Order: sequence, then structure tokens, then C-alpha cells
Amino acid sequence: MNFNFQQFYFSVQGRVNRKQLWLRLILPIIVITLVLAFVDRGIGIYHPNTGVGILSGLFALASLIPAILGDIKRWHDRDKSGWWMLIALIPIIGSMWLLIELGFLAGTPGPNRFGLPPNRQAASVHRPVPVFTIADICLLAPHSSAAEHWGPRRVSREPLTVGGCSCSQWCQMPSALALVPPAARPLALIQLGLIVPLWLSAFWAFS
Repeated sequence: MNFNFQQFYFSVQGRVNRKQLWLRLILPIIVITLVLAFVDRGIGIYHPNTGVGILSGLFALASLIPAILGDIKRWHDRDKSGWWMLIALIPIIGSMWLLIELGFLAGTPGPNRFGLPPNRQAASVHRPVPVFTIADICLLAPHSSAAEHWGPRRVSREPLTVGGCSCSQWCQMPSALALVPPAARPLALIQLGLIVPLWLSAFWAFS
């Protein structure tokens, strides 16, 4: 599952479920704060009067905005506005309500006014990388822009086919590769590197 760091920590768009809130926000903040608190004590920059060290204090300030944005998206998962964050201003009851609502209650099972459920958001972002074989590129070759501009090249042995491609298609192969998505080009180039020597040897053998 893909994880968008910027969208999770620095955006109010979308939704966050309970698992994501605990494992990607609350737990990391607690662990890092404890580690920095030990470091503060170890290097002597912990202030007993305030109960805060310099490093742990700076981290608490830095994590405040991502924590608020994550809580807002958790409210969205509950199909509620992010303004419900203001309930934390109510002494005692507000904090308890915030903990129960965001930390333990499930979000809406399907789409709501704030978007798709978090698991379906990740699935919609992920796109499988298409696999282009030599035969697929051959089908693209006659329709490539370069082939339409310059026209098919003349080859002496037109009926000869290697790897499912005719000679004219092989001559148009570089322009056809431009139509292949960038993510699939490495595999296509590897296939070409294996097939081209075979085609050359066959071409010279039959010419």
C-alpha cells in the first residue's frame, strides 16, 4: 500500500482511520518524545521545573501541526467536520470525548462527504505498471508518430518475422518505444536487447 507522507502529515484533505492514527501519528510521537527526553537528561538540557527538555520541547512544537491535521482527517473519517477539534477546549470531558471518538470509534464504512475510506484511497492511487511485450510494441510501431511522419522504411525481406514482428515493424521500433509508458520502458529495452541480435543474425542469414 502506498503512503503519501505529505498528504498524511501536512494536509486536511481525505480521511484517516483508527489504525493509521495510532501507528503513524500517536505511537511515533510518543516514542520519539520519550527518546528525546532521555537525550535531554543525558546531555543536561532537561529542565526539572518545567518538566520539558529542549529537544523534546522543540519536537512537541514541530509535531503539533501534523497532529492537529491528522485528528482533523480522523474526524472526516467519522463524517464530521474538523471544527469538532474545538471540543478539546472543554475541560476533562472534551479530552475524553476526543480520545473515544478519534481513537476507538470506527469511521463510516463507505464513501462520505470527505472522500473514500482510507484503504480505498490507497487502492485508487496505486496503478499497476503495464507490461509491454515485443509483440505489443510491434502493434504500436505502425501507428507511432515517427512512422506516420517518415513513412515505413523499405526492407528486402518483408515476410521475415522475428519475435512476432516483421522487418518493417522492427525499423519503426524506436518511434514505437516513445508510445510505451516510461515505467514499462526498461523491460521493453531489455527484450529488444535480447531479440535484436537474433533478428540481425537471421536477417543476414536469409539475405
